[in-house]
Amino acid sequence: MSVWDIEIFGNDSVIELFEEVQDLDPHDRVDALIDAGRIGLDSESSDEAACALAAAVIIAIWNGA
Repeated sequence: MSVWDIEIFGNDSVIELFEEVQDLDPHDRVDALIDAGRIGLDSESSDEAACALAAAVIIAIWNGA
């Protein structure tokens, strides 16, 4: 396992975020991930920062990165 698997994608807050996002329609899903990224940038919470990183990875993948 990589650090990403353990520290980011294994984080309970990230798992919860992805569970909530999967139930949204596509437009709301994108908005939710963007919001998670914005919240994480301004937060001192390590869980919110992990959610921001995970959201950024998903958005990057969707955009062909």
